[in-house]
Amino acid sequence: MIALVLAAASIFSQGPSTQSRREAVATILVAHPDSVADRAVVRAQSMGGWMDQRDDAGVVLRIPSDSMESFARWSIGLGHRVDYSSSVVDLAPEIADLKVSIASRDTLLKAYLDLVDSAKTTSQLRDVERLGAGLAVEIGKLRAQLGHDLHLARWATFNLRLGSLGAGPASAPRPSPFRWIDGLGQDLPQGYEP
Repeated sequence: MIALVLAAASIFSQGPSTQSRREAVATILVAHPDSVADRAVVRAQSMGGWMDQRDDAGVVLRIPSDSMESFARWSIGLGHRVDYSSSVVDLAPEIADLKVSIASRDTLLKAYLDLVDSAKTTSQLRDVERLGAGLAVEIGKLRAQLGHDLHLARWATFNLRLGSLGAGPASAPRPSPFRWIDGLGQDLPQGYEP
């Protein structure tokens, strides 16, 4: 048990200094949304980040968590700010639990492997192998979850929503290529509302 506590303590001293998932959404109005989105992608890439997703309304970027504030200031300065929100979720308790779980299961797996040599019957050997295999799968899942959480802590998600300056409602509806659609509603009495 003391070895387990010491192993867990050494695990806690490793890893990134920040163990929080950071996300932000900024909405800005700009004259040329596509070129601003391109500039944001280039800036994220220069910081070691990447574009996660892009659509007509903007771009979702992954950037180093410790650069979130400077990237937010830079991106908001590209246009007229409409909205900005950010959130931070502390992953430290979950990361700590995962590290302790992995360490305890590793210790248990080593004990199972030591029992393989001392098994006297094939049924004992099968039982130990079955338990060890199940434990190995469980350890793999825990390590994958830990890797995912550490990835979330290292890379922030920045959702840059871009609206176009001067964009407003259309002045007049465009005519339809189907003549019968253009005539709909013209024979209704004056002041009729559905």
